[in-house]
Amino acid sequence: MKASILTEKYGEIILEESFWTNSKKISVNGVPLKKINKKTYVDNIGQAQITAVISGGFISGAVIDINGEKFRLTEGAKWYDSVFTFMW
Repeated sequence: MKASILTEKYGEIILEESFWTNSKKISVNGVPLKKINKKTYVDNIGQAQITAVISGGFISGAVIDINGEKFRLTEGAKWYDSVFTFMW
């Protein structure tokens, strides 16, 4: 699954998450960030170093923290989505 938002300061932020493996890829303004650990990504864009920490995912809602600024990439699933999924 893929989600993107457009910000003034960083440009387009794209999150790609695999449904099966839960692996994530983040790119900021077209530059893919390097994965440091499970939730932290870093890279130099221009002359600034960007540190991105991702929390959550597509089911719970993804939030990215870039150098102390938080951006919501996806909304979490509603309660009734889970109920109807289990009823099915």
